[in-house]
Amino acid sequence: MVKNFNCSVATELLSKQVEESNMATPKEIFLKDYKQPDYFFDTVDLNFTLGEEKTIVSSKIVVYPRVEDFDFISSLFRFIQENKLQDLWWLGTFFRLFDVLGVHAEFRVLGFLIRFESMMQARMGSFGSLDGGEEPPIRLISQPYRPLPQRFLQFLLLFMGVGIAFSFLSMYASWYIRLPGEVPVVQSRIEPPCVQKAMNFESWMRPPATLLHEMDDSELFWRASFVPKIKQYPMKRMAKIAFMFLTRGPLPMAPLWEKFFKGNEKLYSIYIHSFPSYQPEFRPSSVFFNRQIPSQVAEWGMMSMCDAERRLLANALLDISNEWFVLLSEACIPLRNFSTLYQYLARSRRLSFIGSFDDPGPSGRGRYHEMMAPLVNITNWRKGSQWFELNRKLAVEVVRDKTYYPIFEQFCKPDCYVDEHYFPTMLSIDFPSLIANRSLTWVDWSRGGAHPASFGKEDITKEFFEKIHEGEECMYNGEATSLCNLFARKFAPSALATLLNHSAQFFGF
Repeated sequence: MVKNFNCSVATELLSKQVEESNMATPKEIFLKDYKQPDYFFDTVDLNFTLGEEKTIVSSKIVVYPRVEDFDFISSLFRFIQENKLQDLWWLGTFFRLFDVLGVHAEFRVLGFLIRFESMMQARMGSFGSLDGGEEPPIRLISQPYRPLPQRFLQFLLLFMGVGIAFSFLSMYASWYIRLPGEVPVVQSRIEPPCVQKAMNFESWMRPPATLLHEMDDSELFWRASFVPKIKQYPMKRMAKIAFMFLTRGPLPMAPLWEKFFKGNEKLYSIYIHSFPSYQPEFRPSSVFFNRQIPSQVAEWGMMSMCDAERRLLANALLDISNEWFVLLSEACIPLRNFSTLYQYLARSRRLSFIGSFDDPGPSGRGRYHEMMAPLVNITNWRKGSQWFELNRKLAVEVVRDKTYYPIFEQFCKPDCYVDEHYFPTMLSIDFPSLIANRSLTWVDWSRGGAHPASFGKEDITKEFFEKIHEGEECMYNGEATSLCNLFARKFAPSALATLLNHSAQFFGF
């Protein structure tokens, strides 16, 4: 960096003896004997204070240190001195522009030298005596003026243009050209908000890339309850079935379900709610791989069981393509092939399949709490299986409910078994025409007790499944049908091998 120094010197009148001795024989200094000083003198300001007895001369000099090891500037400066280039004021202006832009230190110094030379030429010959016409102590010997050759001026301008162009090219190359051996610079892919890609329609339709998230239940339910006001979809939508598995841990019937799903990959989605401590070990090729949702502990007969079911519904609602939602356990199996199930749900005239009936006995109305009135009267009290199939409209209604949930949470305590009453009662009150009042899951309660019968390897025969379908009769789209049960439970892990070996015979897949 070029620094400047300001010096102020005040001189008093010399004694007559010293003045006469110094001015008696002026010494001539020729240009050929000139030696460059260590500093450049930019400006010299003289201030004269005249008095009766003495004259005080104050001099202010702006000095720059000389730039070393720069032969080009030194040679050019000598050439300017020899040729008396006082008319190249425009060249000094040009270099002053580089001085402002800060392009190169060499150009700044060269601009200063030309300004200095122009100033010296303008002042040359104007120096007179400091005391009434006497000769100055230093006499300058002027030489005849020699104009600058035009060819040299053209060459100088061409050289300057090439130098500037080369500077810009080198700067461009350093930005965009990666030379061998250079350390690659990792550019961030984070774009500022002003240049982010606009959200398109596909981004709204695309299901979440992963089922894991950090939303709590209130945030999840709020997000899942979004419903478009325009019923007609603006694109061709392939409706899917969401299979929601509510389990404690493993899925022992997973191989049978994989066989059931095979070949229908675009028509279903899977969601698993298990205990938070359970770590599944599905193969990457499995349809159940990475299908666990953020879960919490769910206790049988408690409100936490309904929370888990609503959590499954809410996560499945995040995929706009899911139209039907089937709740299953780890002990459930399919009784029909996938095509039969899909057509059955698609043609059901918007009915949802959930058990809902009035049980006047102790396990029905006997569980009702009178403090639920007047919101829920005993005549509204319903019972049904917790294993349901809901369409998208009713799934949203279950997730967004804040009316019935507090009542059932407060008054339907453990002996009430809230998972058998909450959804059937709520939907029968608000949407009685949209539910079929029956479940699609077959369960055997003939053995009595608090839990249905469980079936193992020795129970799995052709006659067993024929008995399940035999004598069935239910209403479907206003007409009687024998196709009523599409799922069944409870099946023990020991039954898996037999089910797999005879799936084509028993189920058609």
